[in-house]
Amino acid sequence: MSISATKRALTCLRWVLAGVISLAGTALLAEDSPSAAELYGTLPLARDVRLSPDGNALALIAAVQGREEFVIWHLDGRPPTNLSTGESEPRWFAWKDDSHLMAGLYYGDFGNYKNGSMSTRALAFDADGSRHVVLNFADLSRVAGLVPQFQDRMLSPLPNDPDHVLMEVGPVERPRTPDVFKVDIRTGEPERIINNRLGVFQWLADPQGVVRLGKGYVDGRARFYGRLSAESDWLRLADADGGDEDSLTPVALSAEDPAVIYWEVRRADGFSELRDYDGHVGRMGKVLAGAPGMDAHGVVIDGRLVGYRMGDGDVTYFDADWQARANSVRKVLPGYHVELVDRSVDGKRFLALATALGQASSYWLLDLRGSKPLLNPLFQNYDAIPPEQIAPVREISYAARDELEIPAYLTLPSGHAAGPMPFVVLPHGGPLARDTGQFDYMAQFFAALGYGVLQPQFRGSTGRGWTFEQAGYGQWGRKSQDDITDGTHWLIDKGYADPARIIIAGASYGGYAALMGAAREPGLYRCVVSISGVADLAHLVGEVGGTYGGLTSIPDVKDKDVPLTSISPVKHASAIQAPVLLMHGRLDFTVPVEHSEAMERALKHVDKAVEAVYFDGADHFFTREKDRIEMLRTLQSFLTRSCGAP
Repeated sequence: MSISATKRALTCLRWVLAGVISLAGTALLAEDSPSAAELYGTLPLARDVRLSPDGNALALIAAVQGREEFVIWHLDGRPPTNLSTGESEPRWFAWKDDSHLMAGLYYGDFGNYKNGSMSTRALAFDADGSRHVVLNFADLSRVAGLVPQFQDRMLSPLPNDPDHVLMEVGPVERPRTPDVFKVDIRTGEPERIINNRLGVFQWLADPQGVVRLGKGYVDGRARFYGRLSAESDWLRLADADGGDEDSLTPVALSAEDPAVIYWEVRRADGFSELRDYDGHVGRMGKVLAGAPGMDAHGVVIDGRLVGYRMGDGDVTYFDADWQARANSVRKVLPGYHVELVDRSVDGKRFLALATALGQASSYWLLDLRGSKPLLNPLFQNYDAIPPEQIAPVREISYAARDELEIPAYLTLPSGHAAGPMPFVVLPHGGPLARDTGQFDYMAQFFAALGYGVLQPQFRGSTGRGWTFEQAGYGQWGRKSQDDITDGTHWLIDKGYADPARIIIAGASYGGYAALMGAAREPGLYRCVVSISGVADLAHLVGEVGGTYGGLTSIPDVKDKDVPLTSISPVKHASAIQAPVLLMHGRLDFTVPVEHSEAMERALKHVDKAVEAVYFDGADHFFTREKDRIEMLRTLQSFLTRSCGAP
């Protein structure tokens, strides 16, 4: 395999992909050089790429004229097939077989929810784009006119049944305990095959499509039920400690032995290991993967456990052929984590995903059908940004005030001068989430403007083990906030940040942390930016408690002796001294726009400097390109006027 040939092909194919499929962002088609907002606000070329079983086509969610669409890319050179979603947004895309695909989408539902809510639907597509069918669960409810909110959870493509798939959908009366349906992809009509009487929240099917595991909750503890076949009775297998992430997490069911289940099991040190459960003897078997100080996560493709990943490392594959092919690609792409996403049925084509710290992801096709192996680059996201303009990212850590070590990512602008510089402290959303250190359009946008960026992984962030995650429970506005403040002081103490020009910014929970940081530390930050941010915790807990799919609850937000008003930014507007920018989409069904509207009113009531900009068509994530670019333009303008921009 020639490295030089690989690089030349990548340069060629990125423009073929951008031109033929019309993937290039609309902002980048102009003759003039794009602005920073246009360059970093343009959507990535594609995501969630899957290889067809015959290896001759790719299914992907691609950026088409400024928004995401379902696209089939034919590798034989035929024009791509674009499958429009109308006004809905794509969630996932998968092959059922070479001729059919399944897809999930979401949209703002104002018909069933007075103030709007996110609802999902599932579709079946013919691969040539000639026909699609919406799966129909409208008749599940006993309440006239109401339909289930979430209808896109596919359990299995039923590989041995050309006409059906398995779906789990909860009726309106009990949305948290879904039934299982066999759905005809030709008509969209469902047949209920499991009537959920066990209180199961989540079902799991084996690679052949037999539902053999169910997970529910009883008195705050997870309970698991299993069976050996579709005709067997359900048996109670195990109970586990409750929580947002349980001590037992089912990963996959064995394709060879119906009595074997693969689990991620949390150890006493708070990290998980991958193990199998032997139903023949009724107990856990051997440890398949595990190491001190890091989580072992199973890697599942099409319902099969194919390998595992330790922490953020490379995937190790159980199959020797998979491992050999992954190693061959890694030799050509040193410094990148390479994961095999798919393999064709004949074993001759592999789809590979390459990622690296600070770099945008890229997809590659390993082709073994010719006389010698070829590694063909498919595309790289954000390829319009010159490599020299991508700021380097590195991992660091600092000690919080209680000595807990806090990991973080530090991005410094390319070619920056020595000495303290303007900085942005950028906490992530969630808060049960994390940054990965890979290309982050917001962090890179700030770096392009001349700011350093700190992304603190405060306590409660995922990916650092259960103990670290649990340390953030009940700590909204308290210890988790202290971790962000301590990171800011670390920047000053180490000489990275100019203490007079530090901005705190974030989206979703990150927006909450920005507002709360400004209220708790009024002299620390020059400016405050909240994007889709939470402002009123009493409002948040009430909203999420009434919507299926919400994970926020009072115990996660605060301890029982802490009033919500004490940790709600909207109640502390008078303490904020720095100028504030609020940006929010009016189609945000994750954090409703009322949060920013209430914060705007509270700040104006006490004569604080605030700018509020609302985007009529934007959702929580600013998914559409025009909204994302306009959001970044608004942000840059605010930084220039109010924040002492570089």
